[in-house]
Amino acid sequence: MTKSAGENSDSVLAWQDLSLDDQRDYVSNLDRDRSILKIINTFAVDLISIPTKEELAWHLVREVVAKMGFVDCVVYFVDPEKGLLRQQAAIGPQKNPVSKEIVNALEIPIGKGITGHVAATKEPLIIDDLEKDDRYVPDIEKARSEICVPLMIGNQTVGVIDCEDPRVGFFNDYHLEILSTIAALASAKLKLFEQTETVEVVKQLYESESKFRDFAKAASDWFWETNTQHRIIWESVRSQIETPVAFDKIKGMARW
Repeated sequence: MTKSAGENSDSVLAWQDLSLDDQRDYVSNLDRDRSILKIINTFAVDLISIPTKEELAWHLVREVVAKMGFVDCVVYFVDPEKGLLRQQAAIGPQKNPVSKEIVNALEIPIGKGITGHVAATKEPLIIDDLEKDDRYVPDIEKARSEICVPLMIGNQTVGVIDCEDPRVGFFNDYHLEILSTIAALASAKLKLFEQTETVEVVKQLYESESKFRDFAKAASDWFWETNTQHRIIWESVRSQIETPVAFDKIKGMARW
């Protein structure tokens, strides 16, 4: 909708009423929002071509969270058989010094620590001061604040995005909103991976069953029976048809 001249005039007056610092903050926030929106939009497009869960985790920490200005981030995936969270990808000067290496890759039981708590409760969490939270499980370097968001498929926790910072009270509701949006996009991709894996398993089972049926059919086609002296006493009809030697000729003969 196009603004009227009066509305534009009010906007100009409102802007002029702001202090120079407030104007700078406003412009800075607009630039930040545009930057974050660009990161999210790019991530949404990139998701189409990401081939595996592992690549998704590394893309998430490097191409999304790192570009948001966070200094430390770890993506955990749930191991449902062992009931724990396993670090899959990470950024941080000590945690991920080179390539896709994760130093001191942690495994955290569901329900333990802040990440385990988020996985168990399925609710995001912001901790302003980790020194005041007994649940905190320190990694290589101790942090002072933390934000943690679950990755969900339906009502099932499949992973966690966990970010830490050396400053007290660094994370806020704005960060939580952004990470929750990113987590929702990543979770949708994880659901596609899960569905693809299910289809592939069903396909493999069908192929195995088909091969077994073919084998069973072939075996029954050429089946014969021997007595305790290993002499042939019976031959299937199909075998009699396909074998050039008449059954009367081989009846009573030993197989070896």
